[in-house]
Amino acid sequence: MVKEYTLESLTTLWEDYLQKYGRKQDLLEVANAFPDRRSLTVDYREVAQFDPEVAEFLVERPKQAIYAAEHEMAVTLCDFLMRRTHILHEAQDGALLHAGALAADMGAILGWDDERMQREVAEYEKQVMLARAFR
Repeated sequence: MVKEYTLESLTTLWEDYLQKYGRKQDLLEVANAFPDRRSLTVDYREVAQFDPEVAEFLVERPKQAIYAAEHEMAVTLCDFLMRRTHILHEAQDGALLHAGALAADMGAILGWDDERMQREVAEYEKQVMLARAFR
């Protein structure tokens, strides 16, 4: 069972993570470069090392996709799972079990119809298979 977090506790955990891994300056650089730069890439392995329960939460809770779509400008499922979160390479199954739910959440925000959601999931499945071929 995945541990639940409040927005406040997640915020505190992210602040602690940024402090521990020396990423606060990186975040300030992103803030100063806004709107030309809008996101900070976080290494999933560092998050898993910092707090395995938070790492599991990121994989298991598709609401992260909503945040990514609204605030990180992720515009495809592959963008979110491969480039924004690196879950493709970090989760044992590449988060394939959650791809449909993630696509539905992102699609609700980005206005995707069912056909687009199916294409997003199919493209992500293809990318997972390609990545597995090189392991």
